[in-house]
Amino acid sequence: MAGSEEDDEEDDEEDDEEDGDDDVDLTLRHVSQKLPLALARAFSKTRAPITSATWSETQLTSRQRRLDRALLVKAGSEERLLHVEWSLVMPRDLPWRVFEYHVMTAMALRDEARAKGVRRLPCIESVVVLLSGRDDPWP
Repeated sequence: MAGSEEDDEEDDEEDDEEDGDDDVDLTLRHVSQKLPLALARAFSKTRAPITSATWSETQLTSRQRRLDRALLVKAGSEERLLHVEWSLVMPRDLPWRVFEYHVMTAMALRDEARAKGVRRLPCIESVVVLLSGRDDPWP
Protein backbone atom coordinates (compact mmCIF):
# COMPACT_ATOMS: atom_id res chain seq x y z
CA MET A 1 0.00 0.00 0.00
CA ALA A 2 1.48 3.33 -1.06
CA GLY A 3 1.81 6.19 1.43
CA SER A 4 0.05 9.48 0.96
CA GLU A 5 1.66 12.55 -0.55
CA GLU A 6 1.56 14.16 2.92
CA ASP A 7 3.62 11.27 4.36
CA ASP A 8 6.16 11.67 1.55
CA GLU A 9 6.40 15.42 2.20
CA GLU A 10 6.93 14.83 5.95
CA ASP A 11 9.70 12.30 5.20
CA ASP A 12 11.35 14.82 2.85
CA GLU A 13 11.18 17.52 5.54
CA GLU A 14 12.75 15.18 8.11
CA ASP A 15 15.54 14.30 5.66
CA ASP A 16 16.17 18.02 5.03
CA GLU A 17 16.36 18.67 8.81
CA GLU A 18 18.81 15.78 9.29
CA ASP A 19 20.95 17.09 6.40
CA GLY A 20 20.90 20.53 8.06
CA ASP A 21 21.96 19.00 11.38
CA ASP A 22 24.84 17.24 9.63
CA ASP A 23 25.92 20.51 7.99
CA VAL A 24 25.93 22.34 11.33
CA ASP A 25 27.80 19.48 13.01
CA LEU A 26 30.49 19.44 10.31
CA THR A 27 30.84 23.22 10.40
CA LEU A 28 31.17 23.35 14.19
CA ARG A 29 33.70 20.52 14.19
CA HIS A 30 35.75 22.31 11.54
CA VAL A 31 35.67 25.67 13.34
CA SER A 32 36.42 24.15 16.75
CA GLN A 33 39.39 22.25 15.30
CA LYS A 34 40.82 25.53 14.02
CA LEU A 35 40.43 27.30 17.39
CA PRO A 36 41.31 24.78 20.13
CA LEU A 37 42.79 27.30 22.58
CA ALA A 38 39.78 29.62 22.34
CA LEU A 39 37.44 26.66 22.81
CA ALA A 40 39.36 25.46 25.88
CA ARG A 41 39.33 28.95 27.40
CA ALA A 42 35.60 29.29 26.79
CA PHE A 43 34.48 25.96 28.24
CA SER A 44 37.08 24.60 30.66
CA LYS A 45 36.39 25.04 34.38
CA THR A 46 40.05 25.45 35.33
CA ARG A 47 41.04 28.64 37.14
CA ALA A 48 44.69 28.46 36.10
CA PRO A 49 45.70 30.18 32.87
CA ILE A 50 45.40 27.79 29.93
CA THR A 51 48.70 27.64 28.09
CA SER A 52 48.01 24.88 25.59
CA ALA A 53 45.12 23.03 23.95
CA THR A 54 45.68 20.31 21.39
CA TRP A 55 43.35 17.72 19.92
CA SER A 56 43.68 14.22 21.32
CA GLU A 57 42.80 11.25 19.12
CA THR A 58 40.95 8.94 21.48
CA GLN A 59 40.21 5.42 20.41
CA LEU A 60 39.07 2.49 22.49
CA THR A 61 40.60 -0.39 20.58
CA SER A 62 39.55 -3.12 23.00
CA ARG A 63 35.91 -2.18 22.33
CA GLN A 64 36.36 -1.32 18.62
CA ARG A 65 34.82 2.08 19.22
CA ARG A 66 36.08 5.40 17.91
CA LEU A 67 35.24 8.32 20.18
CA ASP A 68 34.85 12.01 19.54
CA ARG A 69 38.01 14.01 19.71
CA ALA A 70 38.80 15.75 22.96
CA LEU A 71 41.02 18.74 23.69
CA LEU A 72 44.08 18.10 25.83
CA VAL A 73 44.17 21.32 27.88
CA LYS A 74 47.23 22.40 29.86
CA ALA A 75 46.60 24.92 32.61
CA GLY A 76 49.49 25.57 34.95
CA SER A 77 50.90 22.17 35.90
CA GLU A 78 47.58 20.41 35.31
CA GLU A 79 46.39 18.55 32.23
CA ARG A 80 42.76 17.75 31.51
CA LEU A 81 40.70 16.50 28.60
CA LEU A 82 37.81 18.65 27.42
CA HIS A 83 35.04 16.93 25.46
CA VAL A 84 32.62 19.39 23.82
CA GLU A 85 29.37 17.99 22.45
CA TRP A 86 27.59 20.29 19.98
CA SER A 87 23.85 19.81 19.56
CA LEU A 88 21.15 21.77 17.77
CA VAL A 89 18.43 20.34 19.99
CA MET A 90 18.28 18.56 23.33
CA PRO A 91 17.39 14.95 22.51
CA ARG A 92 16.30 12.79 25.42
CA ASP A 93 19.38 10.59 25.11
CA LEU A 94 21.94 13.41 25.11
CA PRO A 95 22.84 13.13 28.83
CA TRP A 96 23.31 9.38 28.41
CA ARG A 97 25.41 9.86 25.25
CA VAL A 98 27.67 12.38 27.01
CA PHE A 99 28.02 10.01 29.98
CA GLU A 100 28.88 7.16 27.60
CA TYR A 101 31.57 9.25 25.84
CA HIS A 102 32.95 10.34 29.20
CA VAL A 103 33.26 6.78 30.51
CA MET A 104 34.71 5.42 27.26
CA THR A 105 37.24 8.27 27.17
CA ALA A 106 38.29 7.40 30.73
CA MET A 107 38.68 3.75 29.71
CA ALA A 108 40.80 4.71 26.70
CA LEU A 109 42.98 6.96 28.87
CA ARG A 110 43.44 4.16 31.38
CA ASP A 111 44.51 1.76 28.61
CA GLU A 112 47.00 4.30 27.24
CA ALA A 113 48.35 5.06 30.73
CA ARG A 114 48.87 1.37 31.51
CA ALA A 115 50.75 0.90 28.24
CA LYS A 116 53.02 3.86 29.07
CA GLY A 117 53.38 3.05 32.78
CA VAL A 118 51.71 6.33 33.78
CA ARG A 119 49.82 6.37 37.07
CA ARG A 120 47.99 9.69 37.01
CA LEU A 121 45.23 10.33 34.48
CA PRO A 122 44.03 13.78 33.46
CA CYS A 123 40.59 14.92 34.60
CA ILE A 124 37.90 14.77 31.95
CA GLU A 125 35.39 17.57 31.48
CA SER A 126 32.32 17.14 29.31
CA VAL A 127 30.43 20.19 28.08
CA VAL A 128 27.25 20.33 25.99
CA VAL A 129 26.74 23.37 23.78
CA LEU A 130 23.05 23.55 22.97
CA LEU A 131 22.46 25.71 19.91
CA SER A 132 18.72 26.16 20.29
CA GLY A 133 16.70 27.44 23.17
CA ARG A 134 14.02 25.89 25.30
CA ASP A 135 10.45 25.70 24.06
CA ASP A 136 9.33 27.30 27.32
CA PRO A 137 11.24 30.17 28.91
CA TRP A 138 12.92 29.65 32.28
CA PRO A 139 10.72 30.76 35.21
